[in-house]
Amino acid sequence: MIERLGKVITLGLLGLSLFWVFTIRIATGIWIGGFTLNAYLTGVAALSAGLLSLLTIILLAQRYLSGGYAFGDIPFSQKLLSMSGIPFLLYSVSSLGLNFRIEGFQNTLTWAAFAFTVFALPYWITADDARRIRSTMRITVMVVPLVKIIIFYANIDVYGEASYALVAVGLLAFAVTQRPQAWFDYFSPWLLLFSILLCDVRTAAVVAALLMVVSSWQWPITSRIKTAVTLVISGVVGVMGWWAVGDRLADSGDSGLAQFFGEDSILAGIGTTNRGAAWAHILDNLPEGTNWWGQGAGHSSFLVDELLGIHHPHNEYLRIYFDFGWVGFTLFLAGSLAMFIAVLWHWKRSQSGLTLAGLLSIVVVALMAVTDNPIVFIYVMLPIAVLLSAGSATQSLTSPMEQDLPGRS
Repeated sequence: MIERLGKVITLGLLGLSLFWVFTIRIATGIWIGGFTLNAYLTGVAALSAGLLSLLTIILLAQRYLSGGYAFGDIPFSQKLLSMSGIPFLLYSVSSLGLNFRIEGFQNTLTWAAFAFTVFALPYWITADDARRIRSTMRITVMVVPLVKIIIFYANIDVYGEASYALVAVGLLAFAVTQRPQAWFDYFSPWLLLFSILLCDVRTAAVVAALLMVVSSWQWPITSRIKTAVTLVISGVVGVMGWWAVGDRLADSGDSGLAQFFGEDSILAGIGTTNRGAAWAHILDNLPEGTNWWGQGAGHSSFLVDELLGIHHPHNEYLRIYFDFGWVGFTLFLAGSLAMFIAVLWHWKRSQSGLTLAGLLSIVVVALMAVTDNPIVFIYVMLPIAVLLSAGSATQSLTSPMEQDLPGRS
């Protein structure tokens, strides 16, 4: 009964992840009562992932007590990944309980869906599941940018440029790490890059360009040719990136980073599209003493909304430091580092393309978090949680998995 329910929830989380990849923020514009469809689905995802985590603990305990399962059989990398997001989640929930804000509640739900999915899902994904996820993703990274390009030239904006760019760079992390199996596998990274450049989101354009540099490393060609192809790709991507966002890197309508680094700094000319004003406002509102515990989940969003009419401070590190203080910030950084180490550890053992995609997705989120808030968006975080889980699963509760899964490289 537990296994059957767990598999149903697993399929539900996979389905929700795919739904958000294809629809991105469309559900945020559909209102049902006083909340959006996206808010309801975020709650469903968080509750489902939480229930799956509970079932995982129960099943692990049952197997252990019956003598048919030992925790030592679970690879260290899988255990480390599973626990990486939990400490920050617990601190976020306690902060929310002490100082409730609806923005903080929404943010905490998103992180709960992510952390619980990463905790439990690796134990429910079999080798066949991982292969199906990879096959589905190969089609997805081709279809999603095609849809974006079509609606862009049709002058239809249903995704939101920044929202699409956040999702697309995560998809690109997958596309550049897979060994091509068909002709379209060579073209999907370029379609994703072009669709990202159409969004005119500078950080996403830079991150996408960096990812494209490694796009030929999985091609079945010799090392010498691979080096030459990499140099050519780097040149082409550089030209495309400058054509798309180069002029806006130095001219975006505000004083950029001058207020932080001074007018004479080389960084002073880099525009931030009013992000600098939001960051300065948050820093100005920090307590005079040491910010150990934070001002409460969601408080930074309230501040920038009050000043500039924007809903997020556009810097995750600053948001987390302001909302949760040094304690929460340390837990977040430690959890993120643990997550990176766990996935890196597993990739070194398996050399799996799916695992490498998960590793790059962590880097992508870390970079995008400098000028945006990907962690509070469920359509970014749940697909990445699924990718991390599929790439790092080695010990399924429903079917034993090999350490090096065939078909996942």
